[in-house]
Amino acid sequence: FGLIAYELLSGNHPLEQGNLWDQSNANRSDTVDPISTKVHDIPEWFAGIVDSCLEKDRDKREDSFLKIIHLFTTNSKDLAVDSELT
Repeated sequence: FGLIAYELLSGNHPLEQGNLWDQSNANRSDTVDPISTKVHDIPEWFAGIVDSCLEKDRDKREDSFLKIIHLFTTNSKDLAVDSELT
């Protein structure tokens, strides 16, 4: 979820590299810039979900999609939706 959300929100892969080898190395060792540094109007709770899903440390990474759904359900009122889309 984190990778897809990061790309959809920022328009970029979080660890964009020039070739497959560099991409593979970056995925293992580089840290991802917080989504809030790329998207400035993102709610803090949503940025927390995205960043947590991209955490390298397994103990810090969000591992429950049910928890993510719960966070969306309880916080979705904070998301602005373009009236053209509804």
